[in-house]
Amino acid sequence: MARRLAGPRVDARPAAFEALWPHAEIFVTACVYVVLTDGRYSEEEARELAALAHRLGLSAGRLAAIEARAVEDLRTRGEAKLAAAGREG
Repeated sequence: MARRLAGPRVDARPAAFEALWPHAEIFVTACVYVVLTDGRYSEEEARELAALAHRLGLSAGRLAAIEARAVEDLRTRGEAKLAAAGREG
């Protein structure tokens, strides 16, 4: 998951993990969108994401809320695109 989010390797020194703490929720939200939009949110990815969220101080309940919000957002966007395509076609 992180490799897909970060892209190809760049010769740069990574920041310390602690640098993510102030941005924990937005970082985890971005990770959730990445795993959802590729259509393969596996159990392994869910465990990895849960461990990452926990390490960043987010509870399982907060992660579940982030996931639910992302799923609803993607569903709403998808429905809007389908409706727009129906009007055009």
